[in-house]
Amino acid sequence: MKRIHIATGLCCVALLIGAVACSSSGTSSNATTTTANQGFEVSTPDGQVSISFSGDLPPNWPSDFPVPSGAEPSGSGSLGNSSQTGFVGVYSASGSPEDTYNFYKSNSALEVTSASSIGSGNTYIGTVQFTGQFNGWVVVLPYNGQTLIVVYLSQSTTGTTTGVSGTAVATTSAV
Repeated sequence: MKRIHIATGLCCVALLIGAVACSSSGTSSNATTTTANQGFEVSTPDGQVSISFSGDLPPNWPSDFPVPSGAEPSGSGSLGNSSQTGFVGVYSASGSPEDTYNFYKSNSALEVTSASSIGSGNTYIGTVQFTGQFNGWVVVLPYNGQTLIVVYLSQSTTGTTTGVSGTAVATTSAV
């Protein structure tokens, strides 16, 4: 049942990223304009997903997380619910979505628990779930002539409240 929720959430994220990629302002002029960071939020069965295409990875993003050669940071985000939280790193790469998917599917730094893909070329989407040193998933899809890599890394949170003379104690552990 948990895998169905994760797969549904991944598909929602992929579809919304595709929708953002296809949107445009529709007007043109010779005037100089500035645009705000693109981003979106969506509710999934696993919680609220929020992504911003700011060009910066989240604070404390692990520098040793594997990325394909030439991949550049494109943004960040988060996913949270009552039992788990995590953060999202977004990269863009010039390689094909299929090659990028294969990079993650066969990466020795990740303990891959499941991998699936569908489509080809401009309609290709691949997902890889992993555990071990890193716990989370990767979604790979085409975006504006490049490959978009959305990486979710979970942080397991447990909260306990202990009544010791009115003092509350909360603990958080990162996986």
